Amino acid sequence: MKSKFKLLLIILSTIFLIQGCTISKFSGNNEIPLSFSQAGEEYVLIKHIKIKKVLNFQYKSSFDVNNLIKKEITKHEADAVNNINVELKFTATNFFLDAISLGIAYSRTIIIEADLMKKKENLF
Repeated sequence: MKSKFKLLLIILSTIFLIQGCTISKFSGNNEIPLSFSQAGEEYVLIKHIKIKKVLNFQYKSSFDVNNLIKKEITKHEADAVNNINVELKFTATNFFLDAISLGIAYSRTIIIEADLMKKKENLF
């Protein structure tokens, strides 16, 4: 009984360690400026957004930030997106999806936080 538990613990630990080492590429190509830093004085914050999405079968670990936030940009008619923070996590949900699929799902959770900005002259 103890040996089966130890074996299961070793297997789960190995899966967690192997799956936890990910190198990712984040990009964003758009008509409006996307920036990982603070905007200039000509822009005004209209909304802070936070998007959380579970990604499965993403073997390249390459994510286009623009595709994930395009709906919010259009909805709020933003002129720029600044202070973009991208976080890639391996959560318990991801672990169980990978465990059930024996790692084939390659599940990850991506969290994007950003500030939608509008030019001062376009506010009114």
